[in-house]
Amino acid sequence: MMGISFTEILVILVVVLIIFGPQKLPELARLLGKGFAEFRRVTNDLKSAIDLNNIESEYHSQKHSRSKPPEDEAESQEAVAIETPIEDVESTSDAPDNEQSDNGSVNPPGKIG
Repeated sequence: MMGISFTEILVILVVVLIIFGPQKLPELARLLGKGFAEFRRVTNDLKSAIDLNNIESEYHSQKHSRSKPPEDEAESQEAVAIETPIEDVESTSDAPDNEQSDNGSVNPPGKIG
């Protein structure tokens, strides 16, 4: 912290007692305590306001990052086509990956049964 020793604090208290006197010292301590309490309250309110602002900004950024749902079927098909990865398109192509045997079961590529 500030590195004030007990002796330095004692000297400061004696100087304050000499300057303000024993009658004003309790009133001064009370005012000082109220000032610290008010400062703590204001800083806590400020921290709460900053946290609330951060939460609101995160909520709005998530809300605006989501795309609105398409209104008709043509738009939804376009959205699916745009969002479909290339791997999925290749696996759903019209070219047969598996060969069909004579009994109707599907064999893996290269295996004829």
